[in-house]
Amino acid sequence: MTSLEWNKFVSIVNSTNFWEMKRKASFGEDGSEWILEGVEPTNYHATSAWSPSEKSDFYRLGDFLLKLTDLKLKEEDKY
Repeated sequence: MTSLEWNKFVSIVNSTNFWEMKRKASFGEDGSEWILEGVEPTNYHATSAWSPSEKSDFYRLGDFLLKLTDLKLKEEDKY
């Protein structure tokens, strides 16, 4: 990860209020569970969402991380 990518990531974490995100308790038969975890020197937080909406902060944060990988996912396959 470059320093530019890191700074963008930190900006997204802060703007989405990741550390206060609550776990979404809904599940389904077709979809996916997205799980995000974060660690700071004195803090740990985990949260998840079932097939997050593309307009949600959760999706925005997870999508940014997916784009840093070598995975070749079509937009319609991100659910």
